[in-house]
Amino acid sequence: MRTTTAMLALAASAGLASAQFTVLIPGATASDGATVNSTYTGTSTIFSTMSFSGDLTEINTATFASEADWNISVNGGSALEFNPTTTTGFTGTINVTASRTGLFWANNGDNFQFDSFESFDDGGDAVADAQWDNTSFEFSGAGPAITALGQLSSSFALDTNDGGTTDTELAIYTIDGALIATNDDNAANGGPGGLWSLINASLTTDTTYLIVVGGFNSEFGDQLATAGTATGAFGLNVNGNQVGSGTLVGDDFHLFSFTIPAPGSAALLAMGGLLAARRRR
Repeated sequence: MRTTTAMLALAASAGLASAQFTVLIPGATASDGATVNSTYTGTSTIFSTMSFSGDLTEINTATFASEADWNISVNGGSALEFNPTTTTGFTGTINVTASRTGLFWANNGDNFQFDSFESFDDGGDAVADAQWDNTSFEFSGAGPAITALGQLSSSFALDTNDGGTTDTELAIYTIDGALIATNDDNAANGGPGGLWSLINASLTTDTTYLIVVGGFNSEFGDQLATAGTATGAFGLNVNGNQVGSGTLVGDDFHLFSFTIPAPGSAALLAMGGLLAARRRR
């Protein structure tokens, strides 16, 4: 498992300022079945914004612009589905622009893949319903501040239940962006029901992880996440004890880091001890 020095420094500090990463999609790209790959070269970072621009030309007059979508993946990991417009019927050529707030991990040498697809195929598999031209994806901005929680035991329950009604979504990532687990509503993982989220974790030792808290409609993939729009206060609990909190304002994430120490390490700190120390302050 890759854990770079730059990403470890990121976990211990606020968001990391970063340059832009721009991917140009070749002209005359079919809205279905096209694949474009681009390699990121630079310092490991987490970008906070993905911006899209492209000219979409109808080929099949029955098509909707909203059916021209993209799947984005990094290093063959799980894909993030991206729908750049909600426009339905259109004629001729329209310019489509969109941006998404989220977390976009980029490590030196990573392969970003962009696959065009149609959510509904009007013309049959052999016919593209529309065509993209002058198309680009741009990743920019610094990721949000990261709150360090310290060390946790390798198995624990993580949840956002603070007695409120905020509709959260929860994920755990490795420090360089591999998606470990995610949950929307806790009942899917054995909880009592409601809009708060729950993950029962059993993790590799001696590794740094990120906890990501977002609002409903957040989307999570390997090295890619887009933020949902639900708002409200939340608490973050480990084994039923609150270790963090925050307020979602919409289109935002809150990040918390922790480590799993090696067995027998002198630095091993059980979660109970960590919580006791916090209560004494």
